[in-house]
Amino acid sequence: MTAVAAYVLGVSSSAPARKLLQIPLIPGDVVDTPQDQLPTADTSEGVESLASAFDSGDTAWMLTSTALVLLMAIPGLALFYGGLVRPKNVLNAASNVFATVAIVTLVRHFRDKNVWVLWGYSIAFSDVEMEKGRYNLHSFFGSLTNGGLTGVSLFSSTGNYPASIFVTFHCMFACITTALITGAFAERMKLTAAWAFAVLWSTAVYCPLAHQVWGGDGAFLHSLGAIDFAGGIVVHVSSGVSGLTVASMIGKRTGYPLIPKAPHSLVLTHIGASLLWVGWFGFNAGSSTAADFIAGQAMLVTQIASAAGVVGWTAVELSCYGRPSSLGMVSGAIAGLVGVTPASGSIGAMGAICVGVVSGAACFNFCTYVKEAIGTYDDSLDVFGIHGVGGVVGALLTAVWCAPDLGGAGFGEIVLRGGEVKPIREIGTQLGVQAVSIAYAVCWSVAATVLAVKFIDVCHGGYHLRLRRLSHVRSTPKEEEAGLDDAYFAESAYNFAPQDMQISVEVGPLRGRKGHGLSLYYTDDEGTRHPIGFSGDAQDPDDPSQRDAMARMNDAARPHALSDAVANALWSGGGTVNIRRERGGDGKVTAEHISVTPGESREGTVRGGEDAA
Repeated sequence: MTAVAAYVLGVSSSAPARKLLQIPLIPGDVVDTPQDQLPTADTSEGVESLASAFDSGDTAWMLTSTALVLLMAIPGLALFYGGLVRPKNVLNAASNVFATVAIVTLVRHFRDKNVWVLWGYSIAFSDVEMEKGRYNLHSFFGSLTNGGLTGVSLFSSTGNYPASIFVTFHCMFACITTALITGAFAERMKLTAAWAFAVLWSTAVYCPLAHQVWGGDGAFLHSLGAIDFAGGIVVHVSSGVSGLTVASMIGKRTGYPLIPKAPHSLVLTHIGASLLWVGWFGFNAGSSTAADFIAGQAMLVTQIASAAGVVGWTAVELSCYGRPSSLGMVSGAIAGLVGVTPASGSIGAMGAICVGVVSGAACFNFCTYVKEAIGTYDDSLDVFGIHGVGGVVGALLTAVWCAPDLGGAGFGEIVLRGGEVKPIREIGTQLGVQAVSIAYAVCWSVAATVLAVKFIDVCHGGYHLRLRRLSHVRSTPKEEEAGLDDAYFAESAYNFAPQDMQISVEVGPLRGRKGHGLSLYYTDDEGTRHPIGFSGDAQDPDDPSQRDAMARMNDAARPHALSDAVANALWSGGGTVNIRRERGGDGKVTAEHISVTPGESREGTVRGGEDAA
């Protein structure tokens, strides 16, 4: 592959192949056309001349890759996470992903401009005061010179396609990397805290690490010789470790691990995983930034590693439990995709098989046995178990399978102070570089995440010094019990009535409305009560004529289909309704006990007050 790369790119075959496989498009490559040379409306030849300078194939491929990476987040990751949580938290899990994409891209609190546009792109890719062999503050952080996309205009280019595509492509990387972390604190983090975390984390962790790996000459990890083609370290290790950190800081879900919290819809999870698999071609192959042989090779090894990940996870699961699981298959696919991400531009087909199988097996063992053995944290959707562990495994195996003797594209090169380049010639040396880069990224991610979460905790009123069980950034026990869908959105993901339902009907002040009325609650299999409807007609609970107020609930007062089913069960089909009221010490009605026979086919009981809970 080294010889092929040398031939295609027209360089000496002795040039390090690692250099050929670096992401070549950094801000220094952004060329802004001088003002006096910009095409105008009456110079169509100028527009055509500028357009002809772009490679239409590269442009089309990068546009497609950008859309594919967005597809990974929404709807892919949103559906994947939505299926893994309980029914009462589906909307919250999916909305966290959706909102994160919007926040990283567009936040109203910052004057309606892009976080990425305002400072993210500049921190990640500005090359001001950077040069080979020179190390300073900008080796770790890009300057704000390109803040607001200064220097990137309509006619700017990055190599063979418009600069705007490069900016948008990496904006999608920032969005999905930040969204991955939401799975670690699913079902228990405050909505506003999650939003604030998206802003702080993308700024303090993702952008600096992206700069240090992909920032070009003078960038710290780039100069160290780290190989991270599409983000195994920048994306997966950072998000996995940060997810573990947040999960440890805010504490476990109520009842975990004693109360089972199984996925509610593996169909949604399968659909989401399928979209992630497809989108990953844009993620990995798009990182070549061209429609070339590197993109083709990256796409090939991405497919192979994902399939191998399924095999690796399922094989170990079969040996342990005697049967596979559908969740294990999709988890193995994601593990394989994570593992091949840093290596996708540097390894061959056999390397992809090894990376996929080992990543799948390693992630299974961590999620199943190591996590249980540690037992001190609750990573809700195994963000660290798959992305953190898979990213580490993939980054280390990259050092092995990038060796030319094993079909790889070659090792990296270390840039010493003063600009001297020292090519890496052995697997052991590259392995050491990868290990140091991983350890560095872990330390950076943990430190910045702790500071970000603690800052959010203080802003929410948590002035204590402790760093664990931060109650001010997590939902209240009452909100967790009711479900975050109802607590934060007053909505339900599924509006249908179960076959066997236990409904409580209470008389009293209506939640969020004036006056008294009948409130309906559905009790699920876990004993948790969910509000499902109310009546605004029963303003006088002492008036016997109001007993059928629930039957007159109109559509506006019946927001859920479940309350429709209750009304029909109570008041249609010639059913018999017997009402027994309970009164408090002041003589007012506190609860109604209703026995219902809807028709003659079945019997149901609607109970009020504490009896139904």
